[in-house]
Amino acid sequence: MHNQPLDNIMKEGSNPCTGCAACAVACPQKCIEMKLDSEGFLAPLVREQSCTECGICEEVCYKYLNTDTIKSRESFIDSRVLAVVNNYFQQIKTVSSAGVATSLALHYQAQGYSVCGCVFDVSSDACFHVVASTEREIDRMKGSKYLQSNTLSAFSELIISEKPAIVFGTPCQIYGIREVIRNRAVENRFILVDLFCRGIPSFHLWTSYKSFIKRKFGLEEPCTVDFRDKSRGWHGYGMRITDSGDGEYVQSLYNDLFFYFYLKSSVISSACYKCKFRNDLSAADIRLGDFWGSKYIDYDEGVSLVALLTKKGEEAFDAISSKLRYEECTLDDIYESQRIGAIPVPKDRMNIISSLANGDSLESVFISHRQNQLADDQT
Repeated sequence: MHNQPLDNIMKEGSNPCTGCAACAVACPQKCIEMKLDSEGFLAPLVREQSCTECGICEEVCYKYLNTDTIKSRESFIDSRVLAVVNNYFQQIKTVSSAGVATSLALHYQAQGYSVCGCVFDVSSDACFHVVASTEREIDRMKGSKYLQSNTLSAFSELIISEKPAIVFGTPCQIYGIREVIRNRAVENRFILVDLFCRGIPSFHLWTSYKSFIKRKFGLEEPCTVDFRDKSRGWHGYGMRITDSGDGEYVQSLYNDLFFYFYLKSSVISSACYKCKFRNDLSAADIRLGDFWGSKYIDYDEGVSLVALLTKKGEEAFDAISSKLRYEECTLDDIYESQRIGAIPVPKDRMNIISSLANGDSLESVFISHRQNQLADDQT
């Protein structure tokens, strides 16, 4: 029996865990699982009896990265920045923005690449990455999912395959797989694409929100969820949920309780508030996002912000550029369009997450949060 904690991923680091699953993918003993923690975020769980203390999990983990050595905006300096719109208007209806990710996925799938991205299975309330090899499988990846995705199974599949792959994920997920493939010396067969990220909300928010929708709006069990419904335009997007009958919930993000808590960063992971890879650093070849701000305020079909961070990223974009309309932008456009920098931790974050975890109704949590805000404003 060990008197000291094992030398593995459970050892405290200088950064919070992001739940990217790189440790579990890299573990040669396969003794690390990803489980929801008490706050509703994926976290590693080590079967200590199987751990050999090889230290590989620590080598690929963001927890042990010395972020003090990282310069602000390091990844984006000298990168090529583009504003992109999609020429195929039928496709625009099914994607979050201009469809750059879909264009990349379809192009490389045709070239024999595996395509790895996130899907949300409404029936099981599970958000996870899959490896696609057909156009129909890629269709499942379209659209935004404002939930944390479990990458373990898909990333493990990619690592043991000899096929080249293009991988889409959040900045922390892409950092994780970058470290794994670097560790295994197989970077040459991967193209990595990450996203400008606002943070990942607790799964407790989704559980409470779904209960609220069913209770207050009479929906049965949801069968489709569109976190970025564009029926009111790109700038006025919102939530659309349907059930197996005629039930439907449609609401703008400004009047929806899920987006209320998410946009206020009230229930995002503790790793997200100061995450260098969410903020101003990337381990990807390409970073994608929505081009917010005044520059394209009159274009309501969706404009993508694309940062080409490596030579491989430039080559990948050049391969699909004939399908897109785009113009060159500047580095300043990134910082005018995106929320870059650390996010303040709300005072009542833990109270909100604990209330949601305890099963309190979303309405009561909202009322309590608003009362706390008013009290803070008066002091």
